[in-house]
Amino acid sequence: MLVMESCGPPVDTRQPLPAGRTWTAACASIDARHDDAFYVIDFWLDAQCTGCIMVVVYAGFSHKQLVAALHQLARSGVANTDYGGHSLWRQKRTRQGLPLPDGTVGMVTRRGAPADP
Repeated sequence: MLVMESCGPPVDTRQPLPAGRTWTAACASIDARHDDAFYVIDFWLDAQCTGCIMVVVYAGFSHKQLVAALHQLARSGVANTDYGGHSLWRQKRTRQGLPLPDGTVGMVTRRGAPADP
């Protein structure tokens, strides 16, 4: 996978989900060769991050298209990739006290598995 340093725009504004939950998303990496952008979607309940999933979307989306695609994936709560993020990204996320998309903090994020047990 060819990973570029520049990444897609974040979705910092919390987007609503059912049951009072919200989501945000940040780009973890770009695979320019395949026009893929890997995003981690964080799930929030009030001020607490309750889990996350890693998803892949088309890197060429406009911001509006990106938010719509991420919202659909967030509503499903299911990862659509087995990619877990590169090591520097994982270290940064751990320092921030955020869950990783590999099962840490009770999360199951393999393709087709639910985000919250």
